[in-house]
Amino acid sequence: MLLEENTTFYLYIRLDKPYSYITSDEDCAALIASAPERFTFDRDHVGRYRCDDLGLELSIFDVNFYNSRESADFVLSVIFDPQKTHASDIIKLVSRLYELKLIYKKTGEQNNA
Repeated sequence: MLLEENTTFYLYIRLDKPYSYITSDEDCAALIASAPERFTFDRDHVGRYRCDDLGLELSIFDVNFYNSRESADFVLSVIFDPQKTHASDIIKLVSRLYELKLIYKKTGEQNNA
């Protein structure tokens, strides 16, 4: 008898310039808390959030955090079940994060950073 395993996939999304993520944990938490109808905090993982109606979990982190020779490189990590998730769910999530201002378009002086 084969046991059915729960498979989890991770998708890293790196934004093209001039777009960026809010990277401060405090700022991310405040924005997430401002939309409780769409997002909740993952109680088991600091810095991870849930979008329950889409069945997705997410976090924003620096993939070069442990490599001091490289500059910061922030990505959106989306955790999902491939059996239950459609590409449109990922698109909806990114759109919601943009509406919430967790993803924003840099302008003027911000572009040079």
